Amino acid sequence: MEIRMLHGYTYPLSPRCTANLAPAPPWRYAGDTVGVEFWTDPAAAEATLPDGLSPDPDSAGRAVTLFVDWQLSAGHEEYPDPVRSLYREFMVLVDARWRGRPVVWCPYIYVDNDLLMARGWVQDLKAEGLVNFGTDLDNPNFADVATALGIHGRGVEPPDEPVEALRAAFDHRGPALAEAMTARQELSVPPTITFDQVKGFALYAARTVLSGRGDELLDPARTDVMRRHSSSVWRA
Repeated sequence: MEIRMLHGYTYPLSPRCTANLAPAPPWRYAGDTVGVEFWTDPAAAEATLPDGLSPDPDSAGRAVTLFVDWQLSAGHEEYPDPVRSLYREFMVLVDARWRGRPVVWCPYIYVDNDLLMARGWVQDLKAEGLVNFGTDLDNPNFADVATALGIHGRGVEPPDEPVEALRAAFDHRGPALAEAMTARQELSVPPTITFDQVKGFALYAARTVLSGRGDELLDPARTDVMRRHSSSVWRA
């Protein structure tokens, strides 16, 4: 029996290298953008800033929202499936100061396409040597919210498999919501790791320790080393 190796730039891998969510770069973009400038309560804008950033005293709560319709081109996959590379993006930009210099901070950004989510995971800031930071959101349990609204809802947390929750959602006649909890600091590891990525992660680790956030290195260790496990293989 012939055994074919699995290939792909991102998961899931396949023998013909056609199942991966995000194709290999280069990635090229074209899109239409609408920007809305507004002023909010300076205290509300300051509440979104992470450690290291301070409010811009000259902006008085100035912010910008961007609504973008994107077309992504990568590996010419948009020709056989144009919809696959179309997505919408929304983001909020807030004026701030970093070491006395005016900067723009993005506390919220949303996309509606899994291809772009996968591309974001691969384009990991840690592999570029950058210390990531962001605004923590105290989200509710969305599965419980769905249930309270009369919608089928079920949540899954590691190390439980999401297969049963997804099967129950698809089998349900009517609206359904399946919520899967992920590890925020888990590293996105592509099938092939380059020397530049290793060097970049070493730089990220050094910068994280020097910035007094060395405890954040424990999360990737727990999720990527101590709790690494293999899931079931499904054939479809």
